Amino acid sequence: MAGTHVSESHVLRVPGAIVCQFDVGPALTHGVTVEAVETGGVDNIDGGLAAFSLIKEDAEYDSVYNAINKGLQTLPVINVKKNLDLVPSSLNLAQLEISLTGLMEREYIIADKLRPCLPDYDYIVLDCPPSLGIFTVNALVAADYVLIPMTAEVLPFKGLSSLIVLINQISERMNTRLSVLGILLTRYKGNSNLTKNIENAIRSIYGPLLLESHVRETVRAAEAPLTRLPLFEHAPNSTAAKDYEAVVDELLERLVKQA
Repeated sequence: MAGTHVSESHVLRVPGAIVCQFDVGPALTHGVTVEAVETGGVDNIDGGLAAFSLIKEDAEYDSVYNAINKGLQTLPVINVKKNLDLVPSSLNLAQLEISLTGLMEREYIIADKLRPCLPDYDYIVLDCPPSLGIFTVNALVAADYVLIPMTAEVLPFKGLSSLIVLINQISERMNTRLSVLGILLTRYKGNSNLTKNIENAIRSIYGPLLLESHVRETVRAAEAPLTRLPLFEHAPNSTAAKDYEAVVDELLERLVKQA
């Protein structure tokens, strides 16, 4: 999930657009300004490594955990490169989720922390952990649209309906702006019968919500965090980079139609 958004942030290169990525990853940065805010915690550690690879190894920084635990009024924004800002997460965030259980209006924490950043960015990407916990709910309460990245496998397919139900509930009760922008198949294996069957099943149930573009499985994408480089610097001509470009083009078209 995180890896998807990290790559999308670097490929969204809209001249004059300003983008904030809240990792609740970085890749929307060609000609735009991106802020990435990580709220993935332990479950999102692979995405966290992708985002942290953009920070100097010896750098000291605050995180989403500090902002919430210390009651900071604003998010700790780190500029990691031109047109790319990051608000990193922390492994401690998983512990914090437990302590927030009895807090009133805990679903609005991220929205409240994010509000001062809104005038500074044209796009804000919230990168969520692969769970339906309190921080995913927080991201949905703060968001306008949802992109659902998933692999074409049985368990993610079974979990998709639960996520759609949660999104609909939040849209009805907490955030009337919220809607599903699309479903994105990642680690796509075009020669797999399972992939084709799952893809057809999703299309039969959710119709146009399934994006026409997808991200093929490739070693180059998996290598990028180890090189401490974004995919579009590590392997700009790879199939994964081209796939992410196509995904972002399709997402932008959908955003224009819904504006």
